[in-house]
Amino acid sequence: MSSKILLSIAIPTYNRAAFLKNLLDNIVSQVSEVRDKVEICISNNGSTDNTREVVMNFKKKYPDLIKYNENEENLGFDKNLLKVMNMAGGKFVWTFSDDDLIVKDGIKRVIKLIEKNKDKKVGGMAVKDSSYVFDFKAGKKIKYHSSVDENKPQTYGGAGLVKILQGDVPYRFISALLFNNKLLKKILGEKPDLVKRGIGSYYFHSWIYLLMFLLNKDAEYRVLNEDIVTTPDAVPKYKFIMEDHFELIYKGNFKFFDNLLSIASGADKYIKDTIKKKKKRSILGIILAMALFKAFGVYNYTSCARCIKLSFKYFPFFNAIFISVSLILVSIIPSPIIKKLYKIYLKFRLKEKAESTWLETYTQFTYWNQSDSNRRITK
Repeated sequence: MSSKILLSIAIPTYNRAAFLKNLLDNIVSQVSEVRDKVEICISNNGSTDNTREVVMNFKKKYPDLIKYNENEENLGFDKNLLKVMNMAGGKFVWTFSDDDLIVKDGIKRVIKLIEKNKDKKVGGMAVKDSSYVFDFKAGKKIKYHSSVDENKPQTYGGAGLVKILQGDVPYRFISALLFNNKLLKKILGEKPDLVKRGIGSYYFHSWIYLLMFLLNKDAEYRVLNEDIVTTPDAVPKYKFIMEDHFELIYKGNFKFFDNLLSIASGADKYIKDTIKKKKKRSILGIILAMALFKAFGVYNYTSCARCIKLSFKYFPFFNAIFISVSLILVSIIPSPIIKKLYKIYLKFRLKEKAESTWLETYTQFTYWNQSDSNRRITK
């Protein structure tokens, strides 16, 4: 690790040359004042487009700023993420998606956070993001999401895995996470079997982040409560949206926390109980997602039948029965009623955040039904 470099921006990439160029332009425009404190690490996962050319053009201009690795073949996202993590030499490693961007002065604000906490027992940090949809008719951006908590200070934090799982640390979002590189390298080097358990979970970055806190109980975290990350297109694209989401919630939540629980045998009861609660909520998360697909028209009965089949493939029998009956009920209940029930749920559960959450849900599901030519989503 370099004693000089404070921040390694670690970018795994594959066949997204245009996005990567935008990101590198975005980063380079911000690092002039902190050039000696930042490095950019890029691992090209065997891309077949002009990714290598894009990186080499930047590397010629900024040879001391960019580290580059190119895999001979596609290793899969998770193994490529490990590659770029191992390349990083800074005190903190900021994992970053190749299609995200950093807001103006975002890097300086992150560097400032690191400088304040670099000598403390901080195992990881996180930043916040916001989302917008561009309304072509009105000719303006409409903000429909922000992860900033207006009831909390500019920076806040705590210690331990339980507080991360119970709080609003955005550990699911790869571009929100910063890892203490000393702890990161220790886990990658000494716990390879535990690291590999998270491969294929859809949220491998989250696996490493939570594993770091599970194995280092005294490690603290810090959250920069500001919009730092932005994304040119925040609405993901799926071939079979219901089935894909079913798989995502199962592997990224139920199986994810089941794996985490299995290695937490030596942890205290409070930690294990917290993980168990997150695992149980995954089942309700599947039902809620399917209900919202029905409410907003992103739904068909063939997909519903496939999801029922998947429930028996993945879940214990009684859980599969519960999910199946719930999905059948969802298919019967009219969409307007589901919308009303969801609004009531939000008011009861989220109170002051109910309206903003409804707007976020409405925008996301509405724009899933529109073609790329008719929408423009930014995050």
